[in-house]
Amino acid sequence: MPLRSTLCVVAILLAAGIANADNLKSGPQVGNGNPGGFGALFINGGEHAGKKRCPV
Repeated sequence: MPLRSTLCVVAILLAAGIANADNLKSGPQVGNGNPGGFGALFINGGEHAGKKRCPV
């Protein structure tokens, strides 16, 4: 009996997830802008190790 209840709950959650999948959007959307800058932290590389610098 517990296995059957668990499977029912999983099936309901799966169906709800599939029904709601069309509202999902991945990544930043066009026109929303950038929330902030990007500071790369170098973890190796001699004199710049542990410092934030522009990698370009």
